[in-house]
Order: sequence, then C-alpha cells, then structure tokens
Amino acid sequence: MLTILPKFIRAEDDDDDFLSEVVIDLMIGGAIAICESFHLCHMFITAVTVITIISLPFCLCAGIISPSGLCSERNARRGITNGIGYGATRAFMR
Repeated sequence: MLTILPKFIRAEDDDDDFLSEVVIDLMIGGAIAICESFHLCHMFITAVTVITIISLPFCLCAGIISPSGLCSERNARRGITNGIGYGATRAFMR
C-alpha cells in the first residue's frame, strides 16, 4: 500500500511561498542554536556535518548533485535566513 499510494497523491508546487520559507528558515536557525546547548544534540549535528562534508565531493563528482543546484540565489537566501535565526536565538539565550 505504501508503494502504490504515493503514485496517486498529487501536491501543489509551493516554491513561490516566500514568507513561509523565511519563517521556517528562521525557526530552523533557532532550533540549531537551541540544539547546540545540549551535548548529545551538538554531537549529532557534528556527525551529520562531517558526513555531509565527506560525501558532498563524491556526489558532485558522480553527478548526483549539480553545482548549479548548490549555488543558487534561493539557497543563499535560505542560508542567510538560517544564520539570522541562529544569531537572534543565540543573542536571546545569553
């Protein structure tokens, strides 16, 4: 049932919902800042980061990820918004 059902479900493309993207990115940045204050969560984030940094060059060379998909205006904006949420939460927690 789980393999058949997704073929019949259709969803709208919500790439143009700018406000919700900004709010979600701010919340993700805040969640990362809060997570860093707990040792176990910090170790998990570190492990995921190391795995990502190691696997990214292999994915780029194999053609799984295109360089144009990594360096886009949307990804830059989302990174900046995450950073703002992270910085605001860290400033609030002090």
